[in-house]
Amino acid sequence: MERKFLSILLVVRMVFTMLPATVFAAECDTVNVGSVGRITAFDELGGNFERSVPFDGYTYALSVEKGTSVEDLNLPDELGVTMERTSTVTTPSEDDVRDSGGIMGEDTATPSESEEVTDTEEETSVSENAVASPSNADEGGTEEKTSTATTHETETISVSWQSNKDFNSDKDGNVIFTAELPEGYVLATGVELPQINVIVGIQGRAAITPPTAAEYAADAGSATDYTIDGTTLTIKTAKGAAFWSASGEAYLAYTVKLDADIDVSGFQWTPVGSIDEDGNLIPFSGTFDGQGHTISGMNFANNVQLAGLFGSVSGAVIENLTVSGSITVTEVASDWVEENPGFAAGIVGMASDTTITNCHSEVQITADIAASFAAAGIAAFAGDNVRIDGCSNGGAITVNGVNMTFAGGIVGDMELLTGSSSIKNCANTGALTADVTGGDGQIGLAYLGGIVGQKSGDENHEDINAVVENCYNSGTLSATSSGIANVGGIAGNNYGDSWERISNCYNVGTVTGAAGLAGFSAGIVGSNSTGSVYSSYWKTGTADTCVQYNGLIYNCGIFDTAGALAATTDENAGTGYPEHGLLYGSNLLTALNGWVEAQAAPGDYQTWIMKSGVNNGYPIFGAEMESVATPTFSPAGGTYSAAQNVTISCATTGADIYYTTNGTTPTTDSIKYTTPISVSATTTIQAIAAKSGMEDSGVATAAYTIQTGGSTHSDGDSYTPPVDNKPETVVTVPAEAPSSSDSKGNATMTVTQDKLNEILKTAQQIAAQQGVKENGIVAELTVNTPAATKSLTVNLPKVVQDTLVKERVVELKINSSAIEISFDKAAIGAIQSTAGMDAQITAKPAAVLSAEAKAAIGSRPVFDLTLTYGGRIMSSFGTGNVYVGIPYTLGKNEQTGNIAVVYVDEGGKVTWLTQSSYDATRKLAIFATDHFSTYGVAYKPGAPTFSDIDSHWAKDDILFVVNRGLFTGTGSGKFGPDLPITRGMFVTALGRLAQADVSSCKQSSFSDVSDDAYYMGYVEWANKNSIVNGIGGGKYAPDAIITREQMAVMIDRYATVIGFQLPAVHTENTFADGVRISSWAKDAVRRVQMSGIINGKTGNFFDPQGDATRAEVSAVLKRFIELAINSDTAQGWVMNDSGKWMYYENGKPIVSAAKTIDGISYSFDQNGEIADVPKNRQYALYTAQKGDSFWLIAHKYGCNMYELAGVNGKTIFSIIYAGEVLKVPEK
Repeated sequence: MERKFLSILLVVRMVFTMLPATVFAAECDTVNVGSVGRITAFDELGGNFERSVPFDGYTYALSVEKGTSVEDLNLPDELGVTMERTSTVTTPSEDDVRDSGGIMGEDTATPSESEEVTDTEEETSVSENAVASPSNADEGGTEEKTSTATTHETETISVSWQSNKDFNSDKDGNVIFTAELPEGYVLATGVELPQINVIVGIQGRAAITPPTAAEYAADAGSATDYTIDGTTLTIKTAKGAAFWSASGEAYLAYTVKLDADIDVSGFQWTPVGSIDEDGNLIPFSGTFDGQGHTISGMNFANNVQLAGLFGSVSGAVIENLTVSGSITVTEVASDWVEENPGFAAGIVGMASDTTITNCHSEVQITADIAASFAAAGIAAFAGDNVRIDGCSNGGAITVNGVNMTFAGGIVGDMELLTGSSSIKNCANTGALTADVTGGDGQIGLAYLGGIVGQKSGDENHEDINAVVENCYNSGTLSATSSGIANVGGIAGNNYGDSWERISNCYNVGTVTGAAGLAGFSAGIVGSNSTGSVYSSYWKTGTADTCVQYNGLIYNCGIFDTAGALAATTDENAGTGYPEHGLLYGSNLLTALNGWVEAQAAPGDYQTWIMKSGVNNGYPIFGAEMESVATPTFSPAGGTYSAAQNVTISCATTGADIYYTTNGTTPTTDSIKYTTPISVSATTTIQAIAAKSGMEDSGVATAAYTIQTGGSTHSDGDSYTPPVDNKPETVVTVPAEAPSSSDSKGNATMTVTQDKLNEILKTAQQIAAQQGVKENGIVAELTVNTPAATKSLTVNLPKVVQDTLVKERVVELKINSSAIEISFDKAAIGAIQSTAGMDAQITAKPAAVLSAEAKAAIGSRPVFDLTLTYGGRIMSSFGTGNVYVGIPYTLGKNEQTGNIAVVYVDEGGKVTWLTQSSYDATRKLAIFATDHFSTYGVAYKPGAPTFSDIDSHWAKDDILFVVNRGLFTGTGSGKFGPDLPITRGMFVTALGRLAQADVSSCKQSSFSDVSDDAYYMGYVEWANKNSIVNGIGGGKYAPDAIITREQMAVMIDRYATVIGFQLPAVHTENTFADGVRISSWAKDAVRRVQMSGIINGKTGNFFDPQGDATRAEVSAVLKRFIELAINSDTAQGWVMNDSGKWMYYENGKPIVSAAKTIDGISYSFDQNGEIADVPKNRQYALYTAQKGDSFWLIAHKYGCNMYELAGVNGKTIFSIIYAGEVLKVPEK
């Protein structure tokens, strides 16, 4: 034991004193000593070197004046470090020690007390590990041992400093100095070398390295700095702005509003909307309304790849905002998407499918980078369907790049693939400069324009074009390149065909360009290629010509300092256009306004004025427009003892009024005032007035307090019954409700009176805002249940039942992960009148099934539905209906048309429900019933098959109606989907749907309907119920083909007969052939269209006198059944009556736009149609040809550039080489 202790002590001495191993070999039993040292920490520098907030990874910041020499920086030549050293010591076996004279050896001395370690700053740990020695093992001796010792100690080392570029103290900027270690020193894992960010010409670290947005927003308050109301985020302060900047990805689809002018210079702005490491955009897709306010002092972490207020946007609206600040990019950061260029703009880096209006940038942009780059005041890159209107840039933009540079006052690069984009009513006053060199075998390209650097559409498709209209530039423009430089007063490069237009623009900024290979500079377009320029003008002396390099120009010319246009012939115009510049007048101002007045929609363009001292006296947009008068209220706001009808008026003739009642500031997107507003409860109304060509009015506010003797809710809130002079319109109020769950997946929730009062109050507010009665209420409760929930019990207290009936709630919806259940108004009344006490609604998996039920349901979900009160069961809801949705995902090879819900009675007998369907969008088996029992999801694998429907658009609809016995085939295994349907066949299908008992019908009332015809009984049923009336003369014409408008009338009458009021789930559509609809059918067509039962045909035609086919009727009947179960089926993806897919949101189809749905981008035409819903796209191989680009290949194969690049592991900016094999979509 003593020997072991002394051995360890000597090891400690050896490690701490770091004496040579040979010295210790003579003193003790240790040999083979090794040591490794690593730096684990650096001492603080102190002095003028301030700790930097680590937004950019730099350790320190040092601010110096211009003219400071590198020697005067006093960078330290020594640094204090903490070293970690690990030593390994091998101890020989006892046998080896005996050979040298004993275990310790008689001559071995113990350390004296003076030699003991006493330095308390050093720490030592020793561990022992037995290592088998082969020789010792063979001889039976002891094993040799190894020991490791780790120490931490401080010392001072010499360092030098390396800079990322030459230090130039004559201009503003920054240089990064990084410490360089002497030979033999290494860093421990996770330790980084000190870096000093030397800032020249800007005093104070905070001006360069303020905290991140997240750090600045750490104590932001949701009430004081920002508010969140549903999906609306309102920013009130700088901390609120930092909160949004830092957490923007959580609010990408929100409406964001700016409530005040805000200075954000106190933190580093994080752009909202980004790009992931694979090059996929994560865009902002909501609405941003600056409400006329300014965000000033924007600054960014160095080298952000997508820099701007927004990094990327798609499907967004951005409006009414001014931004200022600076963007600096000096190198390609490690987090950049490989091969992608950088993008910087005051508003947004990359934009598609977005509208940007009334936005202004004063952001200074500087890029000095060895990469391609795009920069602009508003959008660095604009893709398909981007509309920029009424915007301007005053910030200077300087780009020194490699390979390709796009710079524009409004847009840097506008490239289109499938949709058109435009820039209208925009101006640039900022100076734009670019210097580009070639790299990686490229020549270097610079495209720079006062409005847009480059714009390109589709030279083969006129409807894919990029236009610039009614714009001007007064900024100085300059570009140099080692290869090609295209510089234009309006556009640097205009590529496409004649429809690539630039119209009614002018330039007074000096335009210069120089290039190693070819430099094109011109007053309007640097390189016009095959584009067109109309009615555009440039000032004498700014450039030599209108355009360079081909293209069509018409009515273009120069003007002098007084604005007088010269009647000149432009040599680039070609024959047929002899006189230019005087079509709309001989003066610049007159000509600009003359063009505006000559347009088909002059209101789309701002008119021009001249104002002394502004823009050097050249025309500007009519900024000083007359304002619309502020609205007034009658009666005025105040306290009243009865409900009031409030009238809003405006003194400006022709002005429209918009208002809100929910506390938000009104805009022209708010509710448009048309009739007096009924105010029956305490309400605040805010209103504005607007008129084209005038500035919107100020906001008018009136607060009304209504004090009546109305009923009181249980929570004490006063509630006044609604006035009865408004139409009954259903108001749906969604709300969340908590639940409790056990370990077995059983969840329980209670519909509380407080929650119901909250819903009623919200409904009242919505109704007041919409001007309707608040008694048509759908209370929709989403129960927060775990995904593994198997059963659900809902407690429905009597007081809640009473309130539901009293307030005439028309539907109570309860949604959960296990099941969805909805009770209509009659069912709610039946529960209240029957139970007379608290009731419990339970849905739990059925435990026992009959053989027949098992055969139909299999392993699919099946529920026992019960409603109990006081130990008794209520199974029937009288005249009421309950709508149920059972979550179910289709099995392999299952068809949606074969899915149905079955009812299992107490004896185990199965009944297939006609009123059931499968909602593929929500993955729910849905059905309606008037009683509770056992219900399960079933499948008809043995259903009839038809050889002529496999590729038909209505296949699922046909299988649906056939499986429910509404239709049969036409014989020989065929259905005849495109055959017309007769009047006899149609009423038969309706009768079967109604499950009409026609067994008592023995004789026909019509002379042309034989008593033994299969449809005779159904014709009689339809006639007696006024669904059909015959054609006159005692005839019905059963074999006549039914027209589409006749089908609409019969469906409308059938709904009335069964007591089903068709809900208006779609907005009213004006069909292209609406004038052809017969007057007797117009109302019915409108109702069935708005209910979503009949959707029209391709091209927005209804085809009223066209034949109704068997496929169309199948689709109509299926829609009717699903609508009767759940009106939500009419939203989302919907197929029209020609088999074309459409997408409905809030009752409106998406038209003339691109939209990303479930991660896939779809383009909808002007009628709201797409060719198909692409799923599981297959790819073939394609060998790239000389001259190919992603744009050309994508266009050829009808796909998106981003999709094409993504499947090939590239970006849209990657170089494609001839002979390279690429994946392309199969045609």
